[in-house]
Amino acid sequence: MLPRHSGTAWTDALAIFAARDRDDLVTEMVGAGVDPDSLNSAGSTALQDAILAEAANAIAALVGLGADVTVERDGLTATDLAEATGNDTILRLLDASGDAVNAIRLAIAARSGDLGRIEAFLAGGTDVNARDADGYTPVLHAALAGNMDAVALLAERGGRAEAASGDGLTALGVLVMSGDVEAVGEILSRGASADHRMSGIPVLSLAVVASDDAMVDLLLDRGADRTLESDDGATPGMLAMSLGLQELAGRLGGIPEPEPATDLVAAVVAGDAATVERLLQAGEDPDRRADNGMPAIVIAAGNGDFPTARALIDAGADVTAGDRNGNNAVHAALARTNGPSSGVLYVFLRRASEVGKLNSVLSMTNKDGRSAFVRLAGTRLSRGSGGINAILAGLPSLRAVAERPDRDGVSPMLAAVLGDNGEMLSVLAEIGVSLELPSGQGTAQDLARASQSWAALAALPDDRVVPEGFRKGATRSDKREMQRLLREWGYYPGEIDGIFGPGSRAALRKFLLDRDRELRAMAPHSESISHGDPVASEVGETDYWLRAFRTNCTWRIVEWKRNSTNSRFIGCVRADPEWNSHGFALVRTGTAQEELRFFGAGGWSDDVPIR
Repeated sequence: MLPRHSGTAWTDALAIFAARDRDDLVTEMVGAGVDPDSLNSAGSTALQDAILAEAANAIAALVGLGADVTVERDGLTATDLAEATGNDTILRLLDASGDAVNAIRLAIAARSGDLGRIEAFLAGGTDVNARDADGYTPVLHAALAGNMDAVALLAERGGRAEAASGDGLTALGVLVMSGDVEAVGEILSRGASADHRMSGIPVLSLAVVASDDAMVDLLLDRGADRTLESDDGATPGMLAMSLGLQELAGRLGGIPEPEPATDLVAAVVAGDAATVERLLQAGEDPDRRADNGMPAIVIAAGNGDFPTARALIDAGADVTAGDRNGNNAVHAALARTNGPSSGVLYVFLRRASEVGKLNSVLSMTNKDGRSAFVRLAGTRLSRGSGGINAILAGLPSLRAVAERPDRDGVSPMLAAVLGDNGEMLSVLAEIGVSLELPSGQGTAQDLARASQSWAALAALPDDRVVPEGFRKGATRSDKREMQRLLREWGYYPGEIDGIFGPGSRAALRKFLLDRDRELRAMAPHSESISHGDPVASEVGETDYWLRAFRTNCTWRIVEWKRNSTNSRFIGCVRADPEWNSHGFALVRTGTAQEELRFFGAGGWSDDVPIR
């Protein structure tokens, strides 16, 4: 007996050991006189605490020691608490008695790989092949949990690895599927058959499904019948052929190569869409692979074969399938020497989106470390990009994938800039992706300028925002701000003093000439930039005109002739009330010298030199 102690000390200790699943200490304390039904300081019994902790061994010990399952805690009995956990094993323990309790505990030990408990229960007479309510034996529990030492011990003690559960599973079949050649070899050495079936399928066929050459070799070496059919009539060799494992199929019965006219992969390679559709309608697997492991859908995408790709996709081809180098259909369609296939990309990405796998498809990375999304973002499609971009823009959850760089640090945004893919940048912005480079790497706009990616620059936020007050009447503060910006943009190395002397004017002139060049280059790619052919205008016969609406002003570029002399205007103006009101420009009119001018409300009649 335990020494007397005031209060609930021993009951509290029993509850603690029960919750920690120490069935050995629980058994010792109850045997020494601690009442398992006494309430501890928390108002519960040891059994109730064990149930809440899902401590199965302690529960079994307490039930075996006579703990009362009807004692209530907060109006709930032990059975009520067990039902709340949703743990079927605990419910069975509460309803079990005698040998049934130990059988459940043996199954628990098998699942957890507790060799000591397994030894103890078997030594105590528990049946090594005792089945639970689902027909699972201890060795099957151990196999499903991957505890090979427990499998070996139970098999050594007579556990039947070929015994089937209520749902058809066997330990031998599970071990074959898991690829544990050593464990399967040991089971076969103890008398199990190499022709064993699980759910009507020979274990040799299960090894084929797992593409496990080593397991196939073991089973054949132990006498497995190559001609044994599954319940559906397929031999292991036929199954290997249907999975595109031609070499393995030959070893398993010499399955003849199909005629090219009836082979799906051959038809895909040949671009024979009619034959592909006929074979698919006859039940051919759309996920067939060539000898080199390349899926049919990747072959079709690489060929830019829209009819064949659509037929495979409509038949349910796996959109996440990749070849041995990790390239999926997106990689393949974009790698074509004749240019990307927009049609194949569209139908493929649409299906990936429909089945909820677009994120997975675009995240797939090949052996070179290049993801499908970075590859797509860096490729400008000559046509058909609208539908693809609509698919991407309609999936906000794509943002996490879009912000993830490949292992070389290239993100989809950076790839779009370098690839001059302005449409993709617009899509990325729409789903919330930041269009800024990491700190210390400059700006995306400067990168676009350096790589002459004008479509990309047109899609990026305008970074050439000039002070609104930089026009006729500009204050010294306005001029200092313009100097600061010119320095930031790399044009002006001088002092920020608000005085536009020769250095400041030279910097401003260079900036305006560069702005002229980039706006002309961006114009074909931007809806906010208008430009046109020669027209008659207020300044004479116009050779070129451009109007770009931007923050704080409208950029105007005009070239014209008057009296056979060339003139031009490059500036940023408010354009109200005159087309060149309220702003600044680099101007050359007629034979006059080119000059930087501020403009007021009156336009030409209200201008002054910039000083």
